[in-house]
Amino acid sequence: MVGFGNNPANSVHHRGAHGPWANSLQRDPVASSHVLYGALAGGPSAADDQFVDDRGDFIANEVATDYNAAFTGALARMYSEYGGSPLANFPVAETPSRAELRSYSKFNSNNDFGSTISIMFQNRSAWPARVSDNISMRYFFDISEIVAAGGSINDVSFSLSYSQTNNSSLNINAWDEENNIYYADISLTGNEIAPIGDPAFRY
Repeated sequence: MVGFGNNPANSVHHRGAHGPWANSLQRDPVASSHVLYGALAGGPSAADDQFVDDRGDFIANEVATDYNAAFTGALARMYSEYGGSPLANFPVAETPSRAELRSYSKFNSNNDFGSTISIMFQNRSAWPARVSDNISMRYFFDISEIVAAGGSINDVSFSLSYSQTNNSSLNINAWDEENNIYYADISLTGNEIAPIGDPAFRY
C-alpha cells in the first residue's frame, strides 16, 4: 500500500502521482511529486516475493482499478463491521518539491560585435498541473561600457532572431538609467505552455 507501513511502494506507475512534465515515466522527476496514499500496487511477481519500487515495472507497480476497487470494498466492510477513527492530520499537506514555473538563460555568443542570448521558459507545475498562457520574462543588462565610450541605449540594437512562439514581443526599458541598467521585456502571452510533454512544457 502506498504511503503506509515500513518501506512502502511510492514510485507507482501512475501519471498523476509521478507528475512528469516531459510525458515520460522514466524521466524527471525521479521521485514522485505526490504520495498516492492508500493505493495498492500490483506487488512482486517473483517467486521469492522480491519487490522493486520502480514505476518502469508497470506490472509490479501498477495501481489498477480492479484490485484497488476490491481492496477498497474489503476495507469499507471492515469499517462497517468494526468501526475505526480517521487518522489525525490527514490528508498530509503537500509542498512543491521543485520550481514549477522557471526560466533560464545563457550566452550563445558574446564578443565585440554583440551578444546572442538564449532564454528558455519551463512549466513543470504539478500543484496542480496547469496551463500557462500569460508568460513574460525580463532580462537585465548593463550598458556602462557603451556609455563610457560615448554611446547610449540608442546606439544598441535588439532583435528576436528566433522564437518557438507564433506571437512573441520584445521591449526595452530603463530600470536604473543613472547607473545604465536596462531590461528587455519578452512576452509569450497567448502561447499555451503546459507540463504535457516535450517540447510542450518549454519555450
